[in-house]
Amino acid sequence: MIIKDRITGKGEHDIDVVFPLHPKVNVINVDREMATLEVSRNEIKVGFDGIGFLELKKSTYHPEFGLSIENHQLLYRLSGQLPVEISTRICW
Repeated sequence: MIIKDRITGKGEHDIDVVFPLHPKVNVINVDREMATLEVSRNEIKVGFDGIGFLELKKSTYHPEFGLSIENHQLLYRLSGQLPVEISTRICW
């Protein structure tokens, strides 16, 4: 599956593409452009095409009011001139 995001406008901007992960998703590996995840014993690869870099950040998941569960999020960060297009590839 490919998701294409196009950010329009003008000038130089910092852009963050945030990809929250459910707490049951296991993170196997993260490098500059690709994350390998395990979901229900299946390997999933999430990759980003663009001029940025991928990070793994700690976060929280809130399935209901007053409940907070630790999780992770993938954060693809870039700086550049707008307009810009970012492709997210999900393979399973």
